[in-house]
Amino acid sequence: METCQGCEQDQTRQGCRIQNGVCLCGIGCYSEYRYTTKEECRKALRGSRRDVCQRNPCRNGGACSQTSFEPGYRCRCEGTGYYGSRCQHGKT
Repeated sequence: METCQGCEQDQTRQGCRIQNGVCLCGIGCYSEYRYTTKEECRKALRGSRRDVCQRNPCRNGGACSQTSFEPGYRCRCEGTGYYGSRCQHGKT
């Protein structure tokens, strides 16, 4: 089970999200963990015409998660040594 950080406590929930083409369940922000159950997530993954993470928008080893807000994904750069919306900037 994965835990997400970076949102207000009253904006968290236990649920599932699509990350790198698979469903991951844990506790995190409503905007990222938008599926209530793993089965609901799997159905969304199967029914998805376009998995925005499949085109690998995150650079330098960043992990892509689908979100309900634009641009439809979020890159998680933790542990990569990079930052930015797509993990495109190196830390100096």
